[in-house]
Amino acid sequence: MLEKHPYVKIFLKVIACFLIAASITILTTFLIRKFYEEPTDPSPPPPCLLECKNGGICINNHCRCSEYYTGELCTIENFCKPDSICDNSSKCYEFDSILVGMYSYSKELCENTTVNANTPQATVQCVNNGGILSFGPIRLQNCDENLETLANKTHIDTENAESVAATAQILTSEPTSLQAEDITNAIRIVNRLLTLSNATEEVGQSAVATVSQILSANETEFKDDEVQVNEAESLTRQMEAYSLNVVNDTVSMVQRSVAVEKRTLSARNQNGIQFMSLKGLPGGEEDLISNRVIVDNNTSEFVHNETADVQLFIKPSESVDINIAVGFVLYQNDNLFKSIHKRALTYRKRVISANISSGIHANVEFSFSQRSDPSFILVQYACVYWDYDKSEWNTEGCKKLSTVNDASALRCACNHTTNFAVLMNFRENITHPELGTVSTAGCVLSMVGLTVTVVFLLYASCWLAGVNEQLKLDLSKPLLWSFLLPVGIILIANICIFIAVAVSIWKKNPNVTSTKKHSVLKKTLATVSVSTLLGVTWIVGFLMLIETRESTQIIFSYIFCLCCATQGLQIFIFYTLKSPLFLEKVAVGIRLFNSCKLYMHSDKYWVNRIQKEKTQLYNEQFRNVSESTAQLFSDSKKE
Repeated sequence: MLEKHPYVKIFLKVIACFLIAASITILTTFLIRKFYEEPTDPSPPPPCLLECKNGGICINNHCRCSEYYTGELCTIENFCKPDSICDNSSKCYEFDSILVGMYSYSKELCENTTVNANTPQATVQCVNNGGILSFGPIRLQNCDENLETLANKTHIDTENAESVAATAQILTSEPTSLQAEDITNAIRIVNRLLTLSNATEEVGQSAVATVSQILSANETEFKDDEVQVNEAESLTRQMEAYSLNVVNDTVSMVQRSVAVEKRTLSARNQNGIQFMSLKGLPGGEEDLISNRVIVDNNTSEFVHNETADVQLFIKPSESVDINIAVGFVLYQNDNLFKSIHKRALTYRKRVISANISSGIHANVEFSFSQRSDPSFILVQYACVYWDYDKSEWNTEGCKKLSTVNDASALRCACNHTTNFAVLMNFRENITHPELGTVSTAGCVLSMVGLTVTVVFLLYASCWLAGVNEQLKLDLSKPLLWSFLLPVGIILIANICIFIAVAVSIWKKNPNVTSTKKHSVLKKTLATVSVSTLLGVTWIVGFLMLIETRESTQIIFSYIFCLCCATQGLQIFIFYTLKSPLFLEKVAVGIRLFNSCKLYMHSDKYWVNRIQKEKTQLYNEQFRNVSESTAQLFSDSKKE
């Protein structure tokens, strides 16, 4: 049977091997996914009994309000309405609506003849005085002082501190326009302002607002420049010290990208203090808001809050008989902490600082909620603190804690105080796991197919199609130009080539007088084989990207995944499995294997057989394929 139908038996054996490989791959993938699959809670969340107002959303029987409203049902305003404010000279300025604690900038701009032309002339803060929301006192900038001149100013004291602080704040009010040099100068100015021992709270508020705006600048403007890195590190130290040394016992300064809180722990109170920043609306803003930053002065232990974005609990590790100042600083990103650990995806790492006065040791427990791209899943994380000696994140003295009924919360504990963060590592979250299975199975089959193809090409010396008989590169060989160079051709060019080839395959040539006609199946296979070689299936990838409807996008995803993941298998089938020379070599191997089984007792036959096959292969390198095939079967009949 083998002599009559050698190709059929070879083809069936190859197909069987691929089917077995595919079955094993799919089964293994299924078992792995089943083993690591996380159990889901089948019970739906309880119905919400509250009717939240002004765009608020009820979650776990609590109203989560938008940033402009607060209260149990989101009915209390949290912003100052547009108003006109006048300075001491009765010159008035127009200001837009702004949240409580935030700053609004005047519509009136510096004149074109000034250094800071077209920047706001004044700024005011929205304050809450006993439930009454209004703008505070107006502060003007010096239109002839820029960030560079302020940073190089020889003398900054209590007399000019407010003017310098206001000018620096206004000049950084457009964070996206800040350059690296502007950021460095602004940081230097804030450092000098925070070192003033008798600076007013207004100066501190303005300095914190400037830091918030610096943090909101483009991440690309935070360079590895030594000067900027050193100034940024100095700033984080100054922020820690300021959170402890600010004059009042209770201080709250909250801006969109940074919050500074100070509380005093009395000698009679042996409990700790818990800081937390609550989450905003799902999928909404992530900025810090004053009414979402909460500090509890009387907590004996860490109390997990599912609505919290960041939590930190600090407690002295020893009994004290004096009042203790505790300071918190929360940064919404890590732009001031230049680390070798590159940030993954679009995730911006939050950093929280906890410090305690009088050199008292304290234990710290904190948690961060996961807030990364939903298309990625957290794999692992590390609890770290900023090591100023090494200018890098360090895990010493910190450890991970188990979560409490909230898988999104990453809990940590440290036996010291400083700036804390969580380093995270993610993997891709495949929404439709079947795509992963198709990709894995297809890639395995492609690897097998390409491996067989490469081994066959090397074994049969098919690479000689690009060289001459002296094994030297021959530029006249068509394979060199038709296969090696087209790898740089873009997809649109490949599409044009494919269309031209497809037309030539299917178009009837009137000049051909042969009566032999190719079947539709052969033409179809030829067209598909050309599309595989040219990578035309990537068209589906573009359709998948531009299609907005999820149902259609999923269809394109499966087609793209199936076609491209199995491209190696397709190449093997169309260009190797159908090759007479490949089938001939496989036939030789099978016949040789069968001969081994039948005549294993004859050593003389075995030696002669091997020598004959080697001689035959050597002589066939430059022979016509059809002739060598005929000779092969002629020799087998003689045997």
